[in-house]
Amino acid sequence: MQFSDPHTGHAGSGRLLAMAIAQLHAVAAVAGCSLSQPFPDNGIDWHVSHSAPGHTVDDEVTIKVQLKVTYQVRIPTARIFDDRALCEIMTRVGTGGTP
Repeated sequence: MQFSDPHTGHAGSGRLLAMAIAQLHAVAAVAGCSLSQPFPDNGIDWHVSHSAPGHTVDDEVTIKVQLKVTYQVRIPTARIFDDRALCEIMTRVGTGGTP
């Protein structure tokens, strides 16, 4: 399967997108979240949902995710997206806060 960017046709950015999708799946799985793709997407790539008894807004909360793939040399380590970050986001949303 060849991943390529639909806008540029470059395989490199397609591979980065495939890697971003794989990372999102891995992080969501470790954080106990489920993923779904909306149709039509209207600019939103994924819905990430999480259920927990501590959520006061609803028993299940959902955030909308838009992936952005860029070439970046230096990664800002203060903004790593991992299972802990996703759990913190879902906790904030579940108690009525913002992501």
